[in-house]
Amino acid sequence: MRKFYGIILISVVFISHNIIGQTFTNVGPQMGLSHMYLSGFNGGGLSFVDYNSDGYDDLFLSSSFGRSIVVEKNNVTGFINVTQSFNFTEVFESKTTLCSDYDNDGDQDILIVHFLGFLKLYRNNGGTYHDVTASSGLSTDSLNATAAMWFDYNRDGWLDLYVGVYTGFGNNLPKPNKLYKNLGNGNFQDVSVSSNTQNSGNKVLALAVIDYNNDFWPDIYVASDRRYGNSLLKNNANGTFSDVSQQSGAYLEMDAMGLAVGDYDNNGYFDIYISNGEEGNAFLKNNGNGTFSDVAGQLNMSVNRICWGNNFFDYDNDGDIDLYIAVSGGPSDRNNVLFRNNNNGTFTKMTGIGLENDNFQSYGCAIGDVDNNGYIDIACMNTGDPVSLFRSSGGSNKWLKIKLQGTYSNRDGVGSVIEVWRNGTNFKRPVLCGQSYCSQNSLIQTIGVGSVSVIDSVVVYWPSGIRQGVTGINTNQTITIVEAGVIGINNNNSQIPDKFKLAQNYPNPFNPSTVIEYSVPKSTYITIKLYDILGNEISVLESSYKNPGNYFVSLSSNITSRLASGVYYYKLTSADFTDTKKMILIK
Repeated sequence: MRKFYGIILISVVFISHNIIGQTFTNVGPQMGLSHMYLSGFNGGGLSFVDYNSDGYDDLFLSSSFGRSIVVEKNNVTGFINVTQSFNFTEVFESKTTLCSDYDNDGDQDILIVHFLGFLKLYRNNGGTYHDVTASSGLSTDSLNATAAMWFDYNRDGWLDLYVGVYTGFGNNLPKPNKLYKNLGNGNFQDVSVSSNTQNSGNKVLALAVIDYNNDFWPDIYVASDRRYGNSLLKNNANGTFSDVSQQSGAYLEMDAMGLAVGDYDNNGYFDIYISNGEEGNAFLKNNGNGTFSDVAGQLNMSVNRICWGNNFFDYDNDGDIDLYIAVSGGPSDRNNVLFRNNNNGTFTKMTGIGLENDNFQSYGCAIGDVDNNGYIDIACMNTGDPVSLFRSSGGSNKWLKIKLQGTYSNRDGVGSVIEVWRNGTNFKRPVLCGQSYCSQNSLIQTIGVGSVSVIDSVVVYWPSGIRQGVTGINTNQTITIVEAGVIGINNNNSQIPDKFKLAQNYPNPFNPSTVIEYSVPKSTYITIKLYDILGNEISVLESSYKNPGNYFVSLSSNITSRLASGVYYYKLTSADFTDTKKMILIK
């Protein structure tokens, strides 16, 4: 029976590859990438980000002791080393580099995390970079820092900074992690203690933001090495966090070294993949009730090698997220691993697609689209070999690239959740700044949608609380969505509406999900309620204060699963407007 199962599995992989016809090629050498990480503490990470807003993802590469970070500018046909133009002076061992617009002035600033060194924050002033670390209020002490991430923990429109610390060097005192609150005037305040995020004494190697309970407040997951125990810090929506590691099932004692956050089963709740050593990785499935279950063994995704950075992304653009894992060593080989999502709650380890020679000693990995062909490419920081860049050949599936521009929220839209509707089904993607192992993915979201030529709608849940959507979007293009307005989208009007409007839901009839569009011409409090044919209230779909704009609300299976087929009504109410429409559910 085992032999027969193995034959079937191989056949599935072979058929899958032939259907997709998609391959990867390491184009790092031919594109001029020669930088490598030398000896040091557990390698380094990289950022795959468009720092100069020319539409092409560039690379920021960490370096071992004695060299500064390296900046490689993407000029389409290759990369150009432009490090000298940044005037970096420090040569400590760097771990993490992050690009973000922390001051909301429209350009990318640079944070560098040095191990056994200092944090460095460079503010971008019209293309000139200035060291503002000390003047901004960030610590100038040696933190033994490793990972870092930008996020808006209090949702005030300014990016805050969280820094992970690896305890166990120097005098071995239990140094705390650092949460720096962005005061909005170029300065930061250390609120680690008052917010209860210090998480002292751990050996932190990776950090990630996850809204694990879907309350729209960003929570923190901390991955710790040497079995010190991982932590889940719940955002209490009042400037403080609570440690819910034990009761949530997220507390794992392991050699945790990398994190990925994504909704692998498209059930609306974000899951966590955690890399580990040879005893096996963990895959925390979000149960939707505040708890997690480790399904790595059940899904045959433990890997059992020395694993580091990992990333969820839709490599074949079929609408569900796949998983890439960087490997530095192991009992048999150190080939990095790509798992394809089978869209049924299982994954298949891919072979024969050009990754067979991906056997470098890899640590950080990041994703972007180096040639803007709508298919995601993979960059890995290697120790002892040049950085690798595995470019996708692309395929026939359609895609949409989305760039966010916050107005009430932070300029980069970090912390937003993008919800895509196609053919009556939906999936969500988070926008993060700092993940994997000491790395950062592109801020331009590349989203696969399968064979559809027109996407029903895209809904953005901004950190500000604004929920904004656009309908009827043509695929295979790049769009920019501006908070409370949209530009660059065909056949969509970004102007503020001149009157209230409640549109007919679509699709209609529907099963199990549908979308309701409405327009608000002025700031007001609105409700949208669902009723049965007898006028009994079933559910409140929306109840909030809205600024002028066009909005969407989704009626999904978590409500319709308990309803019978039939006619229902939805009603929008504000101080100055009321309208009711009919919808039909068919099961």
